[in-house]
Amino acid sequence: MVYKSPQISLRPAGAEDRDFVERVYFETQRWIIEALFGWRGQEQERANFADGYDADTTQVIVVDGEDAGWLTVQRGADIELGSLYLAPERQRKGLGTKLVQELIDEATLARLPLKLSTAKINPARNLYERLGFVEVREDRYKIYMEHREQPKVTPKHERFRDPSSSTKVREVSVRRFLPSDAPRVCEIFYRSIHEVANTRYGQAQIDAWAPAIPSPDLWLQRLCEFHTFVAEDDSEKMVAWIAMTDAGYIDMLFCLPEATRCGVATKLYLTVENIAVASGLTRLTAHASVLAQSFFSKHGWVIEANEMSVRRGVAIPRAVMSKTLVNQEVAH
Repeated sequence: MVYKSPQISLRPAGAEDRDFVERVYFETQRWIIEALFGWRGQEQERANFADGYDADTTQVIVVDGEDAGWLTVQRGADIELGSLYLAPERQRKGLGTKLVQELIDEATLARLPLKLSTAKINPARNLYERLGFVEVREDRYKIYMEHREQPKVTPKHERFRDPSSSTKVREVSVRRFLPSDAPRVCEIFYRSIHEVANTRYGQAQIDAWAPAIPSPDLWLQRLCEFHTFVAEDDSEKMVAWIAMTDAGYIDMLFCLPEATRCGVATKLYLTVENIAVASGLTRLTAHASVLAQSFFSKHGWVIEANEMSVRRGVAIPRAVMSKTLVNQEVAH
C-alpha cells in the first residue's frame, strides 16, 4: 500500500457550518472549561461560546474533502493564531503540526511576529513549544506565546545527573523489585518528572507533582504489593521501573533521561503485560501523563477520556487509557 499525505485546505466558515464549529469546540474543550471554571450548563456555555465566536475570521479545516476542524487567524501588524480545534478523530495525525508550521512559514516570509495564547492546562502547548513558541507572559488561566528560537537552558536539577547520563542506555536487564531498591526507585521517580516530564508540563505542575524525593519508607509497602520491576544497565545501575496492580492497572512507569527512547520502557512494559495475560486478565488500564500517552498508543492503547489531576492546588492534565488483551503471551 502506498501512503498518501492527507490533502489539507481551508475555506471560510459559513452559516451552515455553525453547528459543526460549536460541536468540535465543545468536544475538545469541555474538559478544560470544567477544570478551570466548572460547567455552568449547556445553555449558558453555548451563550458564552456565541459571544466569543467570530464568523468573519473562522476557517473550516478540510482534510481529503471532509470537514475536520476549524481555526481563526488575525492578520495585521502581526499574525495571531486565535483558535485551532481538530475533531477528536482527527487529532494525533500530524494535522495540527502542519497547520501551525504553515503559519510559521507565512510569518517568516512576511517578517511578522507570530503570536498565540492557550489555556495553561491545554496539552496543545507542548506542540507549540516543540515548534519554537516561547511563553512571553501569562495570566491566571492562559499563557501567551510568540514564535522564536528557543534558547538552550541547563536543567534545574542537573546536580542529580550522573556524568555518564548523556549516553543512552543500550542494554538492560529486568528483574523484580527488592525492598533495598526503594531509595533508588524514589529518586528515579523524582528525576523522571523533573528531567523528562518537564518537556510537556510547566514548572508549577512539575513542582506540584514531585516537590521532593518521596520517602522510601512510605512507598515500600505499596511497591511490594504491586508487580514492580526494575531495569538495570550493564553496570547494574537501575535506570527505570514499572509497577502494576493485580487488576492490571499500571500505576507507575518512570525512566531516567538516558533510558528514554531506547527501548527500556518497552521492555518493562512487556514484562508486566505478559504477567497480565498469563493471569487471565483481559484489560489493562492506566492514567497516562501527556508524555506517556504516545508510548501507550504505540502499544495498542486507546484514550477513553481526558481529565485533570489536581495536586497541591495545581491542575495537571492526563488521560484515562486502556488496552484490551488477547489470550496469548506477548512476544519479547
